[in-house]
Amino acid sequence: PALTLRDIGHDAAATREQNASRVLAALPGTARSVAAATGLTFMQWFSSGQLGRIPLSAERFLEMMSELCVGWLLLEQAAIAQNRSAALGKDHADAAFYEGKMAAAVYYARNVLPAVVTRSMIIAAGDLTPVEISDAAFATV
Repeated sequence: PALTLRDIGHDAAATREQNASRVLAALPGTARSVAAATGLTFMQWFSSGQLGRIPLSAERFLEMMSELCVGWLLLEQAAIAQNRSAALGKDHADAAFYEGKMAAAVYYARNVLPAVVTRSMIIAAGDLTPVEISDAAFATV
């Protein structure tokens, strides 16, 4: 039978309810906690009047958050694919599709998500070199 949006929605809801801990465990805990810590760093900078630090790290923070969001979506898709794959069997025509969904999530978690930790460490270092450079250091023509 054809797979409908309703089936996908039902699978997603079941995945969230039944396998939420497994899906969350698949997302590296360090990536989740590092993103939260980075958000707190931004809040501390804001509340202490160090607003000049925020634009220096904003693009890096947005990259970090987008990578986390994509990772979360891929993991949710992989959990749905795992459920569907198990229900259909390895000989079904869609088995390779679901295998690809699961492999994409694993690849992303192993090769992209570790950069989230690195970006957070760079943000936490709070390098102020761009705002501390003297005006004389800029060349004039």
